[in-house]
Amino acid sequence: WLLRAVGGREALRPEIDGLYNAFEHSRASRPSLPLLAPAEARTYASDVRGRALDLLEDTPLHEGGRPLERAGFAFGMIAQHEQQHDET
Repeated sequence: WLLRAVGGREALRPEIDGLYNAFEHSRASRPSLPLLAPAEARTYASDVRGRALDLLEDTPLHEGGRPLERAGFAFGMIAQHEQQHDET
């Protein structure tokens, strides 16, 4: 989401976007989804993380930027979201 909404970039794996959408798949149905294999998921996550860090480095975070960029709003929101995963 961050790479697309803030960076204007294409999805790395558009064919799997819907798989990770909690609004499309109930918690009970998720074990039957064709998710990425663990090694493939780690590679994908690493790729996304690297691109997100590159985007953070290249994005102006001043007050006059776009609303998602101001004061690093989108980056902070993503960091909080990821911390929530660590809590569960």
